[in-house]
Amino acid sequence: MKLSIDILAHNEANSLPILLSTLCQQSLLKIQNQEKKIEIIVVLNGCIDNTDAAARNTLEQLTIQSYRISWTWKVCEVSEAGKSNAWNLFVHQSASVASDFFCLMDADIQLHDSFALEKMLDVLRKRPEYWIALDRPIKDV
Repeated sequence: MKLSIDILAHNEANSLPILLSTLCQQSLLKIQNQEKKIEIIVVLNGCIDNTDAAARNTLEQLTIQSYRISWTWKVCEVSEAGKSNAWNLFVHQSASVASDFFCLMDADIQLHDSFALEKMLDVLRKRPEYWIALDRPIKDV
């Protein structure tokens, strides 16, 4: 199974490290499996703050802390701001063509359930007619 996780970030230097930390607590990323390939791609779109440094520093730290790495990462910069443009660049240029699944998320979310990604993938595997699986959003305003 090959999973490409895309994180869209526009001036998210403060919230992106929180998302990355909760993402690395996901069961899919913690359990080593030779048949499982996961890539995390942070797409910075039109950032004018230090989101780039926040992404790279956090991912480097999380890589060091994770003694059972079952994922890779990269940061891609897009000069033009805009979620649609960044999403299209992820799908058509950044993500691996061998990916079985794509996961798209914004940089300002948190994953409170450590099985959230696993549950969504299970739905897609069990119901091949589904193209999209969502978790239950919890709004904290």
